[in-house]
Amino acid sequence: MTATMEIRSLRQGIALDARVPGLAFAPVRAELWRVVTDRGEVRGHIEHLGADELGRYVARFSRGGSRSIVIGEFWTAQAAAECFA
Repeated sequence: MTATMEIRSLRQGIALDARVPGLAFAPVRAELWRVVTDRGEVRGHIEHLGADELGRYVARFSRGGSRSIVIGEFWTAQAAAECFA
């Protein structure tokens, strides 16, 4: 089952400092971004945890509905984003 959505955010959020061809990162709230393909399929979420300099990024794969699996924890947003490619 694949969830699809139109990328439209009513909230202003900080852009994720990552670039991966075919993926967009839509702000959900402070320190949380939704990972969406260019076809509108939701792949998962990236969340920043901890202090700015010492924080880490957690990547979670969405399995549909509210279920998700932690893919891993990363030191950079780019590394977390690349696991969805």
